[in-house]
Amino acid sequence: MDHTLRQDDLSQLTQQELGTHENKVEAIEKDVEALSPDQLAAFRRWFHEFDAVVWDRQLEEDVRAGKLDALADEALQAYKSGKCTEL
Repeated sequence: MDHTLRQDDLSQLTQQELGTHENKVEAIEKDVEALSPDQLAAFRRWFHEFDAVVWDRQLEEDVRAGKLDALADEALQAYKSGKCTEL
C-alpha cells in the first residue's frame, strides 16, 4: 500500500514524526486486515463517507484560496469562444 505524503506535508514533519506516521499507518493496516467481513463492510461505508467529506472540505478551501480560478477562467473562455457544446 502506498503511504506517500505530499511534498508540503513532508517538509513539515520531523524524522521522528515521519516514523510515527508510518508506524500508525502500519498499525491501522493490521487492524483493517483483522476485521471480519461485516466489520470491513461497515468500515468501507464509514471511510467512503469520511473521505468524501475531507475531499469536499479540501475543494472548498482550494476554491476560497483561488487555486481553481485559472481553470474556471479557461473554461469560461472556451465556452464564450464557442469551443464547448451544451449537453
